[in-house]
Amino acid sequence: MVPRRPTLIVTMGDPAGIGPEIVARALAVPSLRRTARLAVVGDPEVMARAARRARPPLRFRVMSPGMPTFTPMLRDSARRFEQ
Repeated sequence: MVPRRPTLIVTMGDPAGIGPEIVARALAVPSLRRTARLAVVGDPEVMARAARRARPPLRFRVMSPGMPTFTPMLRDSARRFEQ
């Protein structure tokens, strides 16, 4: 059985600062994408702009809490830390 990759959720930082570009460039690192499932919390338009500047360009999908595909594993993580 292949172990599940952990989910890593980060904030994009200040939309007017360099945070979104740094996050986009970090997400472009192949070894990071192989190690974890990645998600960014922030403004989709700001992240799209930052992703266009990243080398190589990133593809991403916008998710919101109301969408059926939005399933962060926060509940499981919280239980692990409570034990």
